[in-house]
Amino acid sequence: MFAHGATRPGDWKATYGTSGVLMTTTGDTPDFTSGLVPMVQAGWSDRTLFAVEGMVNSAGGLVDWMVGLGLAGSPAALTALAAAVPDPGGVTVRPALQGLGAPHNDATARAEIRGLSGATTPAHLARAVLESIAYRIREIADFTAARPEGCVPPESLPVDGGLARSDVFLQIQADILGRPVERHHQVEATALGAAMAGALGVGAATA
Repeated sequence: MFAHGATRPGDWKATYGTSGVLMTTTGDTPDFTSGLVPMVQAGWSDRTLFAVEGMVNSAGGLVDWMVGLGLAGSPAALTALAAAVPDPGGVTVRPALQGLGAPHNDATARAEIRGLSGATTPAHLARAVLESIAYRIREIADFTAARPEGCVPPESLPVDGGLARSDVFLQIQADILGRPVERHHQVEATALGAAMAGALGVGAATA
């Protein structure tokens, strides 16, 4: 969140790593909405900044798993394959290799692939995988915004993480979310934010 400058109530960002995370700043008040995880985003001697987090348990991990099954030679090749078709041809994927995250938080849920037919191609399956991740982020975004304490989120969604390298995926996410996404210039912005927070903590930088 620090790397994206997300410090005002309603500011948000998504990170796409092995799992995916949508985090939203809640300001000076913790939010204990069931289905989301309350967090301390940052703390100073005179102030604590809180956030809520919703997780997609299988994001980049789902892509890696499909690559391991032989759908494509690499994550980059899978996203390129997905770009070959305009839609998944009726195929849907439930990205729950490690259970289903927020707001369901169901550890017993299992992944599913539905809608396969003789017309299904590897490209359709690749696109369905990417869309499933994007729809889960959309679900968490809608759930977060609907909280009693919810704020109207900013017009665009800042993003980072390995999967954010893919222009194809980010366009899918923007289309499904219904708003632009903005990739951080440092894709590994989570590490950058941790370094920034550490610098603040030891007095090497000021907020």
